[in-house]
This record gives sequence, C-alpha cells and structure tokens, in this order.
Amino acid sequence: MEIRIDEEFRSLLPPQTRQENSAFRESVKRDGIREPIDIWEGEGIVLDGHHRFDAAEVLNLEYEYREHSFPDRAAAMRWIMENQLARRNLNPTQFKLYWGRYYNVTKKGRGDAGMAKITGKTPNPQIEGLAAAKAVAEASGVSRATIERAGKLAESVDNLAHLIRRDYESGKLKMTDDTVHTLASLSKADQSDLARQVHDRDCKSIREALAASYDMVDDDSAEAAVANGSYGKAVTAKLNQAAKLMRDLPDLCGLEKLLVACNSIVSDIDNARAGVRHMTPAAVCKICNGKKCAQCGNHGWVSALEQGKN
Repeated sequence: MEIRIDEEFRSLLPPQTRQENSAFRESVKRDGIREPIDIWEGEGIVLDGHHRFDAAEVLNLEYEYREHSFPDRAAAMRWIMENQLARRNLNPTQFKLYWGRYYNVTKKGRGDAGMAKITGKTPNPQIEGLAAAKAVAEASGVSRATIERAGKLAESVDNLAHLIRRDYESGKLKMTDDTVHTLASLSKADQSDLARQVHDRDCKSIREALAASYDMVDDDSAEAAVANGSYGKAVTAKLNQAAKLMRDLPDLCGLEKLLVACNSIVSDIDNARAGVRHMTPAAVCKICNGKKCAQCGNHGWVSALEQGKN
C-alpha cells in the first residue's frame, strides 16, 4: 500500500519551528524512526507522524505503521485532533486552536451530504453549527461562545502565511485575536511584508505594522476612538444574524414551543444592539471638542444613540 501525505490533514498539526525541525532530523539520523506512523486504513493517508514520514522518505529509512479505520474524512480529522489534545505539550494557543478546528470539522461533518443521507433531511448550516458548538463545548468544558470564537480564530490562523502561522502557534509571535483576523484577510504577500517589518525592527509588533499600513490613528484621543469605532458595526451585523436565526428557528425545527424562548432571546439581542450603539464612538463631542466633559461621560466622544438625540 502506498502511504502518502494529505495536506489538509497535515494543516491540522502545528508546524515545527526551525530549532525543533533541526533537532528532530538529528535524532532521526542517530536513532532512526522509533515510533510507528499512524495511517488511515485503506487510504494510506498519514494521520500522525508527518515529520517522521518526511524524514524516512528523505533519508530512505524503514518504519512501522499502525492502521486506523474511519467511515469518512471528518472522522479521521477528528481522530487527529483528539490525539493531539490528549497530549500534554500543547501551549495555550495550540490548545485553543485545536478545539476550534475540532468544532469546525464537527460542524462540517454534521452539515455534509453524508449526514443528509443518514437523516433524510437537508441539514441547515446554522442549526447544525449550533448543535456542533454545544457538543464540543460540553466535551471541552468551556462555553459554546468560546468554542465558536475558537473556530473563527482557527479559520483565520489557517489563512496565515506559513512562517507567521508557525511562529504564532509556537508562541513566538504574540497577536490578539482581532489582529489575527485582520492579518488573515490580507494576501499572503502583504502578510509577509508586515512580518518582515517586525523582523527588521521597523515596527515593534504586527499590530503596529498593520496600523502603519492602514494609517490608523493609534492613541487614546477622541479622534482615535471614532476612527477605530467601526467594530460597532461589525458587532451589530453579527447580532442581526443571531436575531434572524432565533426568529427562523421555530419554523426550521417545526416546534412551536420554541417560539416563546426564541422571542425572549430576540428581545435580549435587541437590548444588546442598543448597548452596542450606546458604547460605540460615533463622533467627537461638540460641547468639549474631544477634551472630555460631563455631557459626554468624560469620553470626549458621543455614541450613535446619543448623537441621534442631539
């Protein structure tokens, strides 16, 4: 049987740093391949032991392998991540990303054609996503919202340039989740340019390089708060999506008894949207001209809600 690497499966594993790769290669040259390589039975795809397999191919070394049987790719991918999560050498970033990827794979598996054949129904991506998030949250011991955020972070990290992803997952490169999302929206070439600025010490961090790239105002002034206040629109858009899902859920499930609960949740979402409008900077306070006064709550800016009252 031909044994091979599947790049999607490989991408689920944290990349080795240069130092780790160098030490691993020396160990293999000295001791050979000591641990069996785990593969998908009947497919020959490597599940665990990608670096061992690469080294064996380059150095023409013999190795043993263990086979595991799975019904589909989603199940095989979940095994890979469960195997990694069982290990104790993951740093906090890797741990969060593995749960995020596990959720993404579980959500995809519940919403694919195979699930439709089993249930006889066409899966609704939003409902299946909620069910997957709840199941993974229970398994991981964190909230559903935490798992959903980890899933979005994992998607963004998987869109980072290879070296940036490697350094971020290893803990060498520190970035906030927002910075990761912003960076992932850029082309790989632009990402590499920003990383080079940090490496060459033109900027102290990726965030500073991003700020310089977009010519963002990055201070605590009222003007800066208004300039960087676009996050309010993004949050409101997500709340709008959540409200729509809650309104549609009783019909999608065919359960009228959900109607009261969903209406209550929609009411809470409406209150949250009002809160976002109240807390999002929309304009510099005209009374104090950004100097901070009692009228603007000593912010120097007013929200869209307060702006509408004036």
